[in-house]
Amino acid sequence: MTPPDQQEAPVTQGDRTHRSDVGHGREHKKWGRRIGAGLILLGSFVPFGGISLRNLLTRSTSGETVEYMKDEPACPRCGGPVHPPGLWNSAWHCVEHGPVPPLQPVAKPGTECLEHVRSHATVPLWMPQPLPTSWVVTGYAHAGDERTGGVATLVGCSGPAPLGGVADLVLIAESPGVGLGAWLAGLPGPDPGDGFDNGPAHAKLVAAGHPTAMWNVDAGPDNAVYVGEAKGAWIWALLWPSAAGVLLLENLDLEDLVERGDSLEGLDLPHGALVPRLAALGAPRQ
Repeated sequence: MTPPDQQEAPVTQGDRTHRSDVGHGREHKKWGRRIGAGLILLGSFVPFGGISLRNLLTRSTSGETVEYMKDEPACPRCGGPVHPPGLWNSAWHCVEHGPVPPLQPVAKPGTECLEHVRSHATVPLWMPQPLPTSWVVTGYAHAGDERTGGVATLVGCSGPAPLGGVADLVLIAESPGVGLGAWLAGLPGPDPGDGFDNGPAHAKLVAAGHPTAMWNVDAGPDNAVYVGEAKGAWIWALLWPSAAGVLLLENLDLEDLVERGDSLEGLDLPHGALVPRLAALGAPRQ
C-alpha cells in the first residue's frame, strides 16, 4: 500500500480541468498531523492574506467522493473555530467575534456542490455569464445555518489573466455584518468601512441585468478588491494578481443563480479543481 504521505487526493467525478491547467499545479511544502486513532490529514502551505491551507480530507456523499478542507464550520470573520448553539443561545459563537453565521465546509466544485449552496442561499449567488474565455469555476462556499439560511455566498473562478499569467476571481454576496468578504480581502471588517464609496465609482459591472457601481478598496499590492451593493447585499470582487482588476473594466456580466429557481437546465459550467485560496478557508490567520 502506498504510504499516506505519498497518496494523491481523489479527483471528483465531473472535474474537467486539473488545477495545473490553470496554473495551480506548482509544488508546495507537504505536511500532516495525526488525529484520534491515527488519521493523517495532508495539506499544503499556501499564502492567502495571512491564511495557511490546513486539513484537507475526503468523505463520500451520494456515492461520489467529495473533497473537504475541514469537516466543521468556522468563523467567517477569521476562520477560527466556532461553538454550536446551546441551551441559552441560538447562534454559533466565535471566541473573538461573538455570534456569527458559520462558514460551512468547502467542497470541491461541481454541480452537487453548486446546488447545495444555491438551495441554502438567502442572498444572490453571483456567477459570471459567460465566463471569461478558458476560465473554469474553482469553488463554492456559503455562511449560515438552518436558522439563518445562507447569508453569504462565494463563487471562485480561475483562468488566464488579461495581461498574462493566471488569475483568480472570488465573488461574494453577503448581508451586512457577516465579514467574509472583508476577511478574505485582508480588511478589518466586517464591512467595507465608512467612506469606501466616496467619489465616483472605479469600475462598473452588470449584476442581474443592472449596471452596478464598484469601488476599489486598498487591501495591499497583491490583489485587487472591489465592493458595491446589489439586491440589498454587499457584492465583493476579489482578484489575484492585482493587475487582474482589468477584468472588471470589461463589463463583467453576473447572473444570480438563485433566480433560476429549482432548475439549472441549460447552464453548462466547466468545473476545475478546488483552488488553494478557497481550500484555505477555515484556516485562521497566523
